[in-house]
Amino acid sequence: MIIKADNKQAAEKLKALKTLMVENGAWFHDRLTVIISGSDVRVEMTGPTVHKMPILQVLEDLLVPYHAANMTVKDNLLYCDPNLDILSPVQAEIIQHVIDFFNLTKKISAYQEQWIAPKYKQAPALFEPLFAAKSEMVAETKIADFVRGEAGSMSEEEFLCWCFFQSRFIGKGDESGKMNLYVMPIIDFLNHDYRGSSFAFKDGSLLVKNVQPFSGRCECYAAYGRYDTLDLFLSYGFIDTNIPYTVSVPMEIKVFDSCLLKIENRGIHRTNQRVPSKLSDLKGILPKLRKQDDGTFSIPHLLIPATTMPHSMRRVLHALITTIMENDSSPELIVDNVYRLEKEIINTNVQFYEDVLEKIQDMEAPKHLKDEVVLVATTQLNKLYKYPYQNDFF
Repeated sequence: MIIKADNKQAAEKLKALKTLMVENGAWFHDRLTVIISGSDVRVEMTGPTVHKMPILQVLEDLLVPYHAANMTVKDNLLYCDPNLDILSPVQAEIIQHVIDFFNLTKKISAYQEQWIAPKYKQAPALFEPLFAAKSEMVAETKIADFVRGEAGSMSEEEFLCWCFFQSRFIGKGDESGKMNLYVMPIIDFLNHDYRGSSFAFKDGSLLVKNVQPFSGRCECYAAYGRYDTLDLFLSYGFIDTNIPYTVSVPMEIKVFDSCLLKIENRGIHRTNQRVPSKLSDLKGILPKLRKQDDGTFSIPHLLIPATTMPHSMRRVLHALITTIMENDSSPELIVDNVYRLEKEIINTNVQFYEDVLEKIQDMEAPKHLKDEVVLVATTQLNKLYKYPYQNDFF
């Protein structure tokens, strides 16, 4: 691994971290290059490369359980008090190197400039319309409670630390099904792009592959998840107008006259559900259908495409309706309902974001904050307006 830095101390600290990890089983490609410029850190692969070739591999035992690191922020510096009953000596040494590196590169100070929550504490009402696009989730609930200043929310220092590491840890379920969060040393230097490398656990290691989505540039990217423009804004504070899809807002729709389908927005996560071969290309976005005790059905998400995979939502709806009706309807009737629900879903989402723009139009708030909300809503709308209806698809 090559290190290029304008900060000698930060470079030495990173070198020490890399050496410690390699001594304990990690692997980094010889031409993998970490570039440090002020607080900005990015990863590149120089020279001839092959798309999706492995560029780094870290043993799971070198990932650090977030809850056991006991980290906090004070005066824009990170501190940790590792729980040695949970962490190994190597994990404790790794997290201290990580903390030292972030402090040397003044990461917390830089993060606060883009951190969304304190900005919107100045104008909580500006934030509320966007939260309505999400079903209740732990991350969004914590952010909302903080923005509203509700009793029981974390202190600003605790919340800043949690938000900062939220983009730097990975979730992995244990044998009991509990989701545990781990800090990913060095891996978290990769910036996000929706086309970036996924994080794949394989044979006790976390593997990252070479994905350079921008021609003429050598930077490697990771996909933090299937986020649309709104998700990235709420979770990480930046606006990506290039993502070619949206995730539907929560709603309830009728499948025929006898059945209700509840569409939630709890994020898009891969599942281990088995899918027919004809839907194998949709496995990463196909929602898991659940039947409730009252006879209604629900799905945790629904992805709405704009330019890429233009028929994916239509195929997903067709599969859902076919499963719900248990082949108790004619193919023609199922297709008719797909077209009907498709229009209802698009119209509901369009109406939602148009309402957001109307609600904030006359709201008193700092202009730069309002401009951000307008850009998010407008970006979502522009994608929805371009939804590719093609009634001859089936």
